[in-house]
Amino acid sequence: MRTRTFEELQCRKLCDELTAFQKSKAFMEPEHFDAMHFDTRMKKSYESALEKHVVVAKDGGVPVGFIKAVVKTRNPRTTVATM
Repeated sequence: MRTRTFEELQCRKLCDELTAFQKSKAFMEPEHFDAMHFDTRMKKSYESALEKHVVVAKDGGVPVGFIKAVVKTRNPRTTVATM
């Protein structure tokens, strides 16, 4: 079993909180968020990316937000960057 990094644990909590918030605000089909969590959203895209970067914003040492940027290949001729 792989050891999780401190940054991954911080992002896990923030990502799951964001998903819960988005579900609470959803007007149509909020149940689509039921299967969404850190492992199915952020971790999956981060681990499969060609290039990646995550920044965790902290307030007094407490994580309050994050931004993730990844570069993925859709097919051999195109590369896509997402944030």
